[in-house]
Amino acid sequence: MTKPRLLPTRIGSLDIYHPTRIAGDASSRRYWRVQLEDSGSAVLCGYPPNQTATVRRDLEVLSWLSGRDLPVPRILGSELDAGWVLLQDLGTEDGEATLQKLPPEARLDMARTLIGPLLVLGHIPCPQLPRWNPPLDESGLRWELSGFELWVGGNTPECDAQPELGLWFDRLAKKIGRHPQRICHRDFHLNNLLMDHRGRLGVIDVQDVRLGPDTYDLASFLVDRAMPDLLGENNQEDLTEFWATETGAAPGWRRRLVESKLQRSLKVVATFVFLSRQGAIGYQKWIPSLARRTIRLAEEFDDASALAAILLNLASAGGCDVRHTWSS
Repeated sequence: MTKPRLLPTRIGSLDIYHPTRIAGDASSRRYWRVQLEDSGSAVLCGYPPNQTATVRRDLEVLSWLSGRDLPVPRILGSELDAGWVLLQDLGTEDGEATLQKLPPEARLDMARTLIGPLLVLGHIPCPQLPRWNPPLDESGLRWELSGFELWVGGNTPECDAQPELGLWFDRLAKKIGRHPQRICHRDFHLNNLLMDHRGRLGVIDVQDVRLGPDTYDLASFLVDRAMPDLLGENNQEDLTEFWATETGAAPGWRRRLVESKLQRSLKVVATFVFLSRQGAIGYQKWIPSLARRTIRLAEEFDDASALAAILLNLASAGGCDVRHTWSS
């Protein structure tokens, strides 16, 4: 049996006390909220063993983004070889909780605040971004879609024997791969946005920042988890107009957004299916509604009736037991 990892009591010049475990979503990293000597709090992040290069890279990302006015957590201390990083505590309330406590008529203004990091990223010239991560180009987008084939579309021998699903995804990835590029957070959703007690916004989970389609992050924000239920269609339309104006989106952004929303939805629903089947059952609650919304997106594309049928079966099964075939 593997022994539990001992938590440090000091990082750099800071003594830390009273660690309390924080849920870390699907990350391999582990998090604790700790107290400092001055009674303030911080977040202790623990990486898996032998990831010194990854820790160094992630700290570089945080420093680079902080220098460009993105509200990321400050680095308070680190032990690279041991895989420990001490970060500023951005608060306990995420974007979902922030929107939930507001009446529906007040949520649009808050949503405009929550996409503030996208406005910052949208104005950073792409060539300035160091190449820490490969871009979300055609191959990267196609790789994201492969999860749907593995975890949703590959559950029957009939589906495995037919190439139509893969070919359809090839075409979708090729189309989105031609979109204008911007710097992307890559996992921009309500639960990666935090609001402290003073109402200051922070964004976390930024280590995957990379170049990608200009509408990718906005699509992620709009389709993922609780967001569609918290912000009605009219407010979503107003929010997208605000985003387009503030970031100077190139003409044709509306259609590009629909394409990105479909790609991102397929990627996310597959991830949630995989995680729920691995025992992280908290993700299962999102699968039926996300699958149904993805059907509506797919209906705007040619030759997507079979994909819609797969998603309908997934919605009906709730992600627990999918049975389908892919046929032309």
